[in-house]
Amino acid sequence: MRKKTATLLAAGAILAASCTETYHTDSLGIPVTPEEKREYSYTDKKSGYWYGNTHSVASQWYSGWNIAKKRVLADYTLSINGEPLDRSQAECTVYPDRLVRKWENVTETFHMVDNLPILHIGIDTDAEHTSKSIGLDHTLISDSYMKEGYYPGIFFIPKEAPDARIMLASDGGEGYLLIYGTEEECMDLYEEFHSDETKLDRITKERKERINSLVTEYNPTKSNLPELDKALDWITITMDELITEQQGNGIYAGLPWFNEYWGRDMFISFPGACLVTGQFDVAKKILKDFVELQDTDPASETYGRIPNRANLEGILYNTTDGTPRLVIQALEVAKYSGDTEFLKELYPAIKMSIDASIKNYTDEKGYLTHADADTWMDVKRNGIPGSPRGNRANDIQALWYAQLMAGSEIAALMDDMGSAEEWSGLATLLASNFEQDFCNKAESYIYDHLNADGSQDLQFRPNQLYCFDLVSDDDF
Repeated sequence: MRKKTATLLAAGAILAASCTETYHTDSLGIPVTPEEKREYSYTDKKSGYWYGNTHSVASQWYSGWNIAKKRVLADYTLSINGEPLDRSQAECTVYPDRLVRKWENVTETFHMVDNLPILHIGIDTDAEHTSKSIGLDHTLISDSYMKEGYYPGIFFIPKEAPDARIMLASDGGEGYLLIYGTEEECMDLYEEFHSDETKLDRITKERKERINSLVTEYNPTKSNLPELDKALDWITITMDELITEQQGNGIYAGLPWFNEYWGRDMFISFPGACLVTGQFDVAKKILKDFVELQDTDPASETYGRIPNRANLEGILYNTTDGTPRLVIQALEVAKYSGDTEFLKELYPAIKMSIDASIKNYTDEKGYLTHADADTWMDVKRNGIPGSPRGNRANDIQALWYAQLMAGSEIAALMDDMGSAEEWSGLATLLASNFEQDFCNKAESYIYDHLNADGSQDLQFRPNQLYCFDLVSDDDF
């Protein structure tokens, strides 16, 4: 059955009546014209995401359905009475939980669902005597087959995940389900939907309610500017779609290229993603899962660090600033939530991170040393740093100071007064030396970094804006 597209599957019984409740997120739909045509994305909150284009069949190398870092499906097409529906002619509206395309007599609704590797493509038509079909782009598919005997649908073999399958089946109504997993997993999920005709409506509603609660319960905003309110709601919702469980709980660095966890990016976005939205349990899970990835090998050059990048292919520890940010955010969670008990689980990792830095990376003035590309300006080409900032960058010292102070406060909560006093004392030493070594008071700026020989780097960069907590001179 090798074809450019595979076309199949007639519609079956009518689905249970859709939920008629109205939600705030239904008012957030963004109409997109064919002239504007925009890219859009959704995630399943696990390891899957869809990245598409509102008005064209996606052709970019990153577009389509991605599961656990594998791109498994490029796109699909729909046909009515043998005629493909032309996306470039559709009226399209992007909602937080779904994408809707409309033609004269046909409406397509695209959904992902939470925590399941499923795509749902709903089709509604008011035309009589129509036949409907769906075709899958074979760019990323090596083969397809029908299962002998019992026939619920067609199986496709993804090129990037040849041990997995995509199962294409009717949703029991006028649309289609695409299910990902082993053949057995696909069959089991299909049977769940086949045996319970309300399940699809139910999990679709649950996803909508979860997304709606982010902007009506956890983080509602109201100003005198409706468009501002709408923008803030979308920011909250699209930030939340990056909170996933691909490799434990974490936050994607971004879509479509960075569907993986970066320690630095994760904990920069952490307050807005989890704390101001009131998702304290999610925040604790992310912290607990990420410290499981800490480098705990005392012989390692990166002993005590959390990853700069963690994905399913491997872990890299090539950053200095991710680890301080985790410790800082651990204390922030305790302050936001009022819960300090969870810190007991994190404290061994927090203590290891600080003690390892003191032993291996701290100089006589209390500064945290690091390699040229171990700050956020970490680009390398052929192994050569694009912005070398070794070995004591100003923003790293500010983060190290904040890590020491947060760690000291946590240590006191854990009744480890020896560490609390040692770390706060080192923070005081660092601050007193920083003002002397980093502050150019004649020219009113903070040196970008100290070189290994102690000389001061004169490059004028915004990194200095991190450092005000280390400067006691308010006029400066």
